[in-house]
Amino acid sequence: MIRVKHSIATVLVAIVFLIAGCSQGKKKANASEHDKSEMSHDEGHNMAEEQAEHDHASGDVDDHHDMSSMEMSAAEGMLWSPGSGPDYKLTEDFHFIIGNLENISPQVIQNDLGDNLLQLTADGSPTAFVFHQTYGNIGMAALVNVKGFDGTLKLIHHTKNVDNHEYVSITDGNMKLGRIVDGNESVFDEGSFDLVNEWINLRVSAAGTHFKGYMGNETVTHGHGDKLQDGYVGVMLNGTGEVLVRSIELVTLEDE
Repeated sequence: MIRVKHSIATVLVAIVFLIAGCSQGKKKANASEHDKSEMSHDEGHNMAEEQAEHDHASGDVDDHHDMSSMEMSAAEGMLWSPGSGPDYKLTEDFHFIIGNLENISPQVIQNDLGDNLLQLTADGSPTAFVFHQTYGNIGMAALVNVKGFDGTLKLIHHTKNVDNHEYVSITDGNMKLGRIVDGNESVFDEGSFDLVNEWINLRVSAAGTHFKGYMGNETVTHGHGDKLQDGYVGVMLNGTGEVLVRSIELVTLEDE
């Protein structure tokens, strides 16, 4: 089931996505204001990460609620983590646009701290699962471990089907930002990053016609394109091996 957490971290992540957008209005600001904006972005994200780490370490999960039909707002957002127990099914929270359960063999396991982790074992078939609700402008952050995975992992948004979606993808140390329309791919930007830790915070923002891909608090890719209609948000795998997902966070954004 979808778990929603209203916390300081969620609000700050929303602020980070909003500040990170490259609005035309901000481009008119002077250099001093620009520096202040960049400082606010870095400080805000660091505070969000520090608060998230504090919540994680202290087990602050008592305020999760079952609200799968809830509409998000930028101030609330949604923090998803895998359900527990033998009766949990991935299809409670997601549906597939390509592939099926057999292609990723999902299981919920626990780490040493007792956190639920979604373990996916990909068999090489392209597989994508998305939340049931559609969204427009969106910020998405996924805490994932791809150490045991050989292939491409995508965070997808504005998704109609496998031939129509926008994405940020990672393959080894390379990131792509782009969209696929009627099966034709347009890459907005590409960049490289260092995989320093096993757990990575992969993020993407789509605010109007402005798009960014992040690795943690580092902007790796940045591009522009026409604004698309609302669509589904989720994860796509194309490769073999194991991917672990601890959480997925969504926040709504304003046009930039």
